[in-house]
Amino acid sequence: ALAEKIENRKRNLGITDDRLRIRTVPVGDPGIGPAEADMALMAHRFLTIADKTTYFELLRRGLREPRPLYMLEWQNRQTPMGPPVSERRSVEDIMDMIGGLGYSDVGAHSAKIPDQVIFIITDYIDLEGVEGM
Repeated sequence: ALAEKIENRKRNLGITDDRLRIRTVPVGDPGIGPAEADMALMAHRFLTIADKTTYFELLRRGLREPRPLYMLEWQNRQTPMGPPVSERRSVEDIMDMIGGLGYSDVGAHSAKIPDQVIFIITDYIDLEGVEGM
């Protein structure tokens, strides 16, 4: 039902499938094919993914270099919204987990969105051998 609601809004805004595709996918599957997407956004789901290794292998395979992922999670403190503090992790813990999943560059900003942390995650771009670099 949520996917249908988003699809209707997309249509009302005149956004075409070449710009945005809405998909309902099985749990644990990012639902994108090899090198299909330019970037990914994950909101409040990282800590709920049971098999992070497999999920992120599929996600990274589906993103074109530098494989940008923007991830939103709750700050590790009590906030007016969100899960209990016991279900949250520190920025450092999440960054360590992401680094262990194959990404080479992870940054975090906690003052941009109230009560939340936005993680900006990419792979380093290898410029060796690129003309003019």
